[in-house]
Amino acid sequence: MIKNFKDIRVNAGTYGTEIAFEVYDENHSDEDLSQYTVKAKFYNPTDLKTEEFGGVCTVEGSGNIAIYTFAKNDLANTGIYLIRLEMKKESYRNIVKIDYNLIVE
Repeated sequence: MIKNFKDIRVNAGTYGTEIAFEVYDENHSDEDLSQYTVKAKFYNPTDLKTEEFGGVCTVEGSGNIAIYTFAKNDLANTGIYLIRLEMKKESYRNIVKIDYNLIVE
C-alpha cells in the first residue's frame, strides 16, 4: 500500500526533482524495503503495456520510503502518466498499482 496523496504536478523539461513513495504492508505497518529493488514506472494511461519512462528508486536503510529522481529526458513531454511501483527481491515480485497520476505541464 502506498500513502495516498494528490496527483503530482511538475513542469515539463525539469529534472533532478524527487518524489518519495511511503510503502506499507497489508497491516498498515512500514514495509522494510531494504531487501527489495524498487522501480518507479510511468505509463500512458491508455497504454499500460508500454512504460514511457522510469527507473530504480533509492531506498535508505531499512526504511519504507522509496525515492525516484527524474532524469533529464523523463519530463520532456507534457501529459498525464499513471504511476506504478515494482518491488523485487530474489524470487518475489510485486507490482503496486497506484491510483494517482503524474501531470507534466
